[in-house]
Amino acid sequence: MGDIEALRPYFKSGQILVAVGGKQGLKETDYQKPAPKDLDAAFDARFELVTKDNIDKIK
Repeated sequence: MGDIEALRPYFKSGQILVAVGGKQGLKETDYQKPAPKDLDAAFDARFELVTKDNIDKIK
């Protein structure tokens, strides 16, 4: 998900509240599959929201 280490202090201090990043562990072939029709499911299949609550779990 890019250089998340550089952003970590900004999340912890509240300067960044949320960011959108590509879902971890997806392969290029996963992006070639058609997205689900449901918009929430389509987002969840390819992206994830990063917040101060989950930033420590993201590598």
